[in-house]
Amino acid sequence: MDEVKLKYFASVARHLSFTKAAEDLHVVQSTISKQISALEKDLGVKLFHRDHQSVSLTPAGARLASDVDEYLEQYRTIDERVRRLYIETDQRLRIGIGPLEFSVIAQPLRLFTARWPTVEISCAVYTYQRLVRHLRTGTVDIAVGPITCASDVSGAVYTPARRENWVVTAARDASLWTLPRESQSVLEGQTVITLFENIFEPVRPHCIKNDFRQVAFSHCTYLSPLITMVRARCGVSLLPASLRESIPPDIIMKPGLLRVPLEQDVVVSYRPNLSNTAVEHFLDCCREVFNQPMSSHQQV
Repeated sequence: MDEVKLKYFASVARHLSFTKAAEDLHVVQSTISKQISALEKDLGVKLFHRDHQSVSLTPAGARLASDVDEYLEQYRTIDERVRRLYIETDQRLRIGIGPLEFSVIAQPLRLFTARWPTVEISCAVYTYQRLVRHLRTGTVDIAVGPITCASDVSGAVYTPARRENWVVTAARDASLWTLPRESQSVLEGQTVITLFENIFEPVRPHCIKNDFRQVAFSHCTYLSPLITMVRARCGVSLLPASLRESIPPDIIMKPGLLRVPLEQDVVVSYRPNLSNTAVEHFLDCCREVFNQPMSSHQQV
């Protein structure tokens, strides 16, 4: 299974058409067919159902399609690591950010680009599970997220950024605001919208551990769908207070409401064995903005 075959598979899976995939990749259709057949032979499974009228994914094909972007990203990471062996100073910085932490690095990033404007920067938001995986494999140089993510990567080094205070968030006309304050403070009778349950998501365990009186949990992946669900009154949520500027005006964020406050440390982490001077320059900017000693770092 190589990168070329995966690229061809990804295009066919996206278009569900060998013809459109060939147009997309600027090759003849027979090339696509040969590469897909070779991939199926490599894997020992059938990836597509094909007839004269349609193309559809088999269960094995659907599973591969859900992961193919990540596989391709790992191929690119391997290529990047090899190229780094032949350059003295990196001119590229890849930053991975957790789904709720993007506001943390705005100031360090501004300072960094002012000082090193020629460095190519890529920024991407990932679920916490993928952020950890990408930091572990070197797909990202810098990971910005909760300290629990950094702690899950053996040998990772991190610089503290700030402690986030999570606040109750709900639509302006949500039923929560009509309840007595003592009921609001334990989310009485509410559906709580969280990120998908995982070991890095703090809201669900906080509610359960402290005997809040929510009736159910709903889940989503990133901030945008979470806001959509809150606006649609599908439930309430707990979000970092630093996201206030990203929240539309028809949603209320109320600090100091929870009976038991929820706080979480956010850190900027990296793996020290990466030979990338841009990483150290960026970390210096982070330490300056977050008022940390220039030599400060902690190893997991």
